[in-house]
Amino acid sequence: MAMKKAAAQPEEDFELFRERMLMLALRDAPEKTAVAPAAEPEVASSIKLYYTNPSVNSDKVYHISIVKEPKFKDTWYVNFSYGKRGKTLKDGTKTKIAVNYIEACRIFDSVVKEKRDEGYTTNVNGKPYSEFDFRRSPS
Repeated sequence: MAMKKAAAQPEEDFELFRERMLMLALRDAPEKTAVAPAAEPEVASSIKLYYTNPSVNSDKVYHISIVKEPKFKDTWYVNFSYGKRGKTLKDGTKTKIAVNYIEACRIFDSVVKEKRDEGYTTNVNGKPYSEFDFRRSPS
């Protein structure tokens, strides 16, 4: 006696199959938990420097900061951002790997000195302070 082959079932509609799989995936998915926003990085020191030269239509800013590496104890980065005032600034770092605080301060100071030598100042209008700027007005 020959065995009969089972009749083939009609193929399931692809959309129904997809819906069924999505329902199963959602049923088995773990519940989403609220993620706390990332904490602001600890900044040990920062400075904003400005440069203005109207003769060449230049108005630039340079921000430098010493930022703590959150994963390791006593490790720091020296980060900077620069660009035209009022535009999106470009970011970067002077330390490819985290360094100790003393080294970070040395790098920070050298960058600040370099930028001041180029004409940057802490004066918001970008012009170097003159002796007059520090005189007290008469009372």
